[in-house]
Amino acid sequence: MGIVKKPSLKDCWFTDPLLHTPIFSNQMSRNRYECILRGLHFADNSAPNPCDKLWKLGLFLPEIQKQFEIRVNLGKFLCVDESLMPFHGRLGFRQYHPLKRARYGIKYFSLVDTETKSLSSFKIYLGKGTGQDSQLQKELKMGGATVVLLLQDHLQKNQRVVVDNWFNSPNLQES
Repeated sequence: MGIVKKPSLKDCWFTDPLLHTPIFSNQMSRNRYECILRGLHFADNSAPNPCDKLWKLGLFLPEIQKQFEIRVNLGKFLCVDESLMPFHGRLGFRQYHPLKRARYGIKYFSLVDTETKSLSSFKIYLGKGTGQDSQLQKELKMGGATVVLLLQDHLQKNQRVVVDNWFNSPNLQES
Protein backbone atom coordinates (compact mmCIF):
# COMPACT_ATOMS: atom_id res chain seq x y z
CA MET A 1 0.00 0.00 0.00
CA GLY A 2 3.00 2.25 0.37
CA ILE A 3 3.90 1.73 -3.28
CA VAL A 4 0.46 1.61 -4.95
CA LYS A 5 -1.32 4.78 -3.85
CA LYS A 6 -5.11 4.69 -3.69
CA PRO A 7 -7.46 7.52 -2.58
CA SER A 8 -8.91 5.43 0.25
CA LEU A 9 -8.29 2.12 1.96
CA LYS A 10 -11.38 0.50 0.44
CA ASP A 11 -10.15 1.31 -3.07
CA CYS A 12 -7.37 -1.26 -2.68
CA TRP A 13 -10.01 -4.00 -3.04
CA PHE A 14 -11.91 -2.28 -5.88
CA THR A 15 -13.10 -4.81 -8.49
CA ASP A 16 -13.54 -2.53 -11.51
CA PRO A 17 -11.22 -3.96 -14.24
CA LEU A 18 -9.85 -0.50 -15.02
CA LEU A 19 -8.78 0.23 -11.41
CA HIS A 20 -8.32 -3.29 -10.00
CA THR A 21 -5.03 -4.09 -8.25
CA PRO A 22 -5.11 -7.85 -7.66
CA ILE A 23 -2.28 -8.08 -5.15
CA PHE A 24 -4.45 -6.81 -2.28
CA SER A 25 -7.43 -9.11 -2.80
CA ASN A 26 -5.14 -12.08 -3.49
CA GLN A 27 -3.49 -11.71 -0.07
CA MET A 28 -6.59 -11.28 2.11
CA SER A 29 -10.12 -9.98 2.08
CA ARG A 30 -10.89 -6.39 2.96
CA ASN A 31 -12.98 -7.43 5.98
CA ARG A 32 -10.09 -9.54 7.34
CA TYR A 33 -7.66 -6.64 6.85
CA GLU A 34 -9.97 -4.20 8.64
CA CYS A 35 -10.44 -6.69 11.49
CA ILE A 36 -6.65 -6.99 11.94
CA LEU A 37 -6.24 -3.21 11.70
CA ARG A 38 -8.88 -2.64 14.42
CA GLY A 39 -7.22 -5.08 16.79
CA LEU A 40 -3.61 -4.03 16.19
CA HIS A 41 -2.22 -2.59 19.43
CA PHE A 42 1.35 -2.25 20.63
CA ALA A 43 0.66 -1.21 24.23
CA ASP A 44 -1.81 -1.87 27.01
CA ASN A 45 -4.49 0.86 26.89
CA SER A 46 -5.40 0.29 30.55
CA ALA A 47 -1.98 1.55 31.71
CA PRO A 48 -1.27 4.82 29.87
CA ASN A 49 1.95 6.73 30.46
CA PRO A 50 1.16 10.47 30.25
CA CYS A 51 4.88 11.40 30.42
CA ASP A 52 5.73 9.47 27.23
CA LYS A 53 4.06 10.80 24.08
CA LEU A 54 4.96 7.61 22.20
CA TRP A 55 3.63 5.16 24.82
CA LYS A 56 1.00 3.77 22.42
CA LEU A 57 3.81 2.26 20.35
CA GLY A 58 4.97 0.25 23.36
CA LEU A 59 8.18 -1.65 22.75
CA PHE A 60 7.64 -1.64 18.99
CA LEU A 61 9.43 1.66 18.22
CA PRO A 62 12.53 1.02 20.38
CA GLU A 63 12.82 -2.47 18.86
CA ILE A 64 12.62 -1.06 15.32
CA GLN A 65 15.32 1.50 16.18
CA LYS A 66 17.54 -1.22 17.66
CA GLN A 67 17.13 -3.43 14.57
CA PHE A 68 18.01 -0.52 12.25
CA GLU A 69 21.21 0.12 14.20
CA ILE A 70 22.15 -3.58 14.20
CA ARG A 71 21.33 -4.43 10.59
CA VAL A 72 22.59 -1.35 8.73
CA ASN A 73 26.34 -1.32 8.05
CA LEU A 74 27.32 2.30 7.81
CA GLY A 75 29.87 3.43 5.24
CA LYS A 76 32.35 6.26 5.29
CA PHE A 77 29.85 9.12 4.76
CA LEU A 78 26.81 9.72 6.96
CA CYS A 79 24.07 12.31 6.64
CA VAL A 80 21.93 13.80 9.41
CA ASP A 81 18.75 15.42 8.19
CA GLU A 82 15.16 16.13 9.12
CA SER A 83 12.07 14.76 7.39
CA LEU A 84 8.34 15.14 7.65
CA MET A 85 6.27 11.95 7.50
CA PRO A 86 2.79 12.85 6.19
CA PHE A 87 0.10 12.57 8.88
CA HIS A 88 -3.35 14.16 8.94
CA GLY A 89 -4.81 12.77 12.15
CA ARG A 90 -4.97 14.34 15.59
CA LEU A 91 -1.66 14.26 17.40
CA GLY A 92 -0.08 16.51 20.01
CA PHE A 93 3.30 16.69 18.28
CA ARG A 94 2.13 16.96 14.65
CA GLN A 95 4.10 19.64 12.82
CA TYR A 96 3.13 22.16 10.14
CA HIS A 97 5.76 23.05 7.55
CA PRO A 98 4.42 25.24 4.70
CA LEU A 99 7.40 24.60 2.39
CA LYS A 100 7.10 20.80 2.41
CA ARG A 101 5.00 18.87 -0.09
CA ALA A 102 2.99 17.25 2.71
CA ARG A 103 2.54 20.24 4.99
CA TYR A 104 1.28 18.36 8.07
CA GLY A 105 3.12 15.43 9.55
CA ILE A 106 5.44 13.92 12.10
CA LYS A 107 8.87 15.48 12.12
CA TYR A 108 11.82 13.20 12.69
CA PHE A 109 15.59 13.42 12.49
CA SER A 110 17.48 10.64 10.75
CA LEU A 111 21.00 9.29 10.40
CA VAL A 112 21.44 7.83 6.91
CA ASP A 113 24.32 6.11 5.11
CA THR A 114 24.84 8.19 1.95
CA GLU A 115 26.07 5.31 -0.21
CA THR A 116 23.28 2.79 0.43
CA LYS A 117 20.62 5.36 1.44
CA SER A 118 19.87 3.15 4.46
CA LEU A 119 18.34 4.60 7.61
CA SER A 120 20.49 3.74 10.62
CA SER A 121 18.79 5.61 13.43
CA PHE A 122 16.08 8.18 13.90
CA LYS A 123 14.57 10.41 16.56
CA ILE A 124 10.99 11.63 16.50
CA TYR A 125 10.57 15.32 17.37
CA LEU A 126 7.99 15.53 20.15
CA GLY A 127 7.92 19.28 20.58
CA LYS A 128 9.98 22.00 22.16
CA GLY A 129 11.87 20.99 25.28
CA THR A 130 11.07 17.27 25.19
CA GLY A 131 13.36 14.30 25.07
CA GLN A 132 16.77 15.94 24.87
CA ASP A 133 19.47 16.57 27.41
CA SER A 134 18.96 20.20 28.44
CA GLN A 135 22.67 20.82 29.18
CA LEU A 136 23.66 19.47 25.77
CA GLN A 137 20.96 21.59 24.15
CA LYS A 138 22.21 24.73 25.92
CA GLU A 139 25.75 24.16 24.65
CA LEU A 140 25.02 23.05 21.09
CA LYS A 141 21.48 24.37 20.43
CA MET A 142 18.73 22.05 19.16
CA GLY A 143 20.41 21.07 15.88
CA GLY A 144 23.81 20.30 17.38
CA ALA A 145 22.28 18.29 20.24
CA THR A 146 20.32 16.24 17.70
CA VAL A 147 23.49 15.45 15.74
CA VAL A 148 25.34 14.35 18.88
CA LEU A 149 22.45 12.17 20.05
CA LEU A 150 22.13 10.44 16.67
CA LEU A 151 25.90 9.92 16.41
CA GLN A 152 26.62 8.85 19.99
CA ASP A 153 27.42 5.24 18.93
CA HIS A 154 29.50 6.35 15.92
CA LEU A 155 31.76 9.08 17.32
CA GLN A 156 35.10 7.18 17.32
CA LYS A 157 34.65 5.30 14.02
CA ASN A 158 36.39 7.74 11.65
CA GLN A 159 33.31 8.47 9.56
CA ARG A 160 32.46 11.73 7.84
CA VAL A 161 29.17 13.42 8.71
CA VAL A 162 27.26 15.73 6.39
CA VAL A 163 24.75 18.14 7.93
CA ASP A 164 22.95 21.21 6.62
CA ASN A 165 23.23 24.70 8.09
CA TRP A 166 20.34 24.20 10.57
CA PHE A 167 22.29 21.53 12.46
CA ASN A 168 25.74 23.07 12.16
CA SER A 169 27.32 25.54 14.58
CA PRO A 170 30.82 26.49 15.75
CA ASN A 171 30.18 24.73 19.07
CA LEU A 172 29.27 21.50 17.28
CA GLN A 173 32.45 21.71 15.19
CA GLU A 174 34.58 22.04 18.31
CA SER A 175 32.96 19.13 20.16
